Amino acid sequence: MKLKAFTLAETLITIGIIGIVAAISIPGLIQNYKLHVLRTSFLKSVSIIQNAISLSMEEYGIDSLEGMSKEDFNTYFLPILLSHLKVSHTYTSPNNKNSTRYKKMNFSNTTLFNTCLNSINEKSYVLLSGMTVCFIQSGSIGSYGNLGWVVDFDVNGEGKPNRGGFDVWELQIKQNAQPYHAKKGMNYCSLEPSSYEDDWYDTGGGYTHQSNGRYCAYYAMSNKCPNGSHKEYFKCLPK
Repeated sequence: MKLKAFTLAETLITIGIIGIVAAISIPGLIQNYKLHVLRTSFLKSVSIIQNAISLSMEEYGIDSLEGMSKEDFNTYFLPILLSHLKVSHTYTSPNNKNSTRYKKMNFSNTTLFNTCLNSINEKSYVLLSGMTVCFIQSGSIGSYGNLGWVVDFDVNGEGKPNRGGFDVWELQIKQNAQPYHAKKGMNYCSLEPSSYEDDWYDTGGGYTHQSNGRYCAYYAMSNKCPNGSHKEYFKCLPK
């Protein structure tokens, strides 16, 4: 009995179809994987920071950092906190105009994200996990009020994309660490240029600016897209 085999033409056509399907699907799979890594890293980092702060407050015997001076924080509380965070080494941003680390950190990649991670005056700490964190006593933002002590962190340290709302975040330190509540009229997490009535980040152009990602943790932790759609947060990030 003679067995029927594929002809060369049929084989080439099959290989071509497989190649086309792969070319269409693989980029999407890679993108979904990258977004999954960002989301997993974000949630893990928040958990690490919250747990360390909670343990440190319990050990220090306080339930809030409100009113704590910079001297007391750095001298007494910070060493306890760093011991719970498992620090590998410290990092100080270079005083170099050509340095690009933490320079492009918002959705448009055109505006600086005001964070202590790229400040030459504040010390950053690199954890054994690779995450970079820093702590700063911040002022007030518009009608939101006093921010108090905040923690800025990059979930993958030197790794890209180094953008606010992607891998770079800021949380308020309360009983542990919580995102700013995103209120209408504030400089919250925006996917495009926006104009707000109550905006303390006015650049002289009619209160219009690019979002700096400060409030993005609020949406990432609730897994909601900032534009009001029903997409998950990391699935609606601009490219």
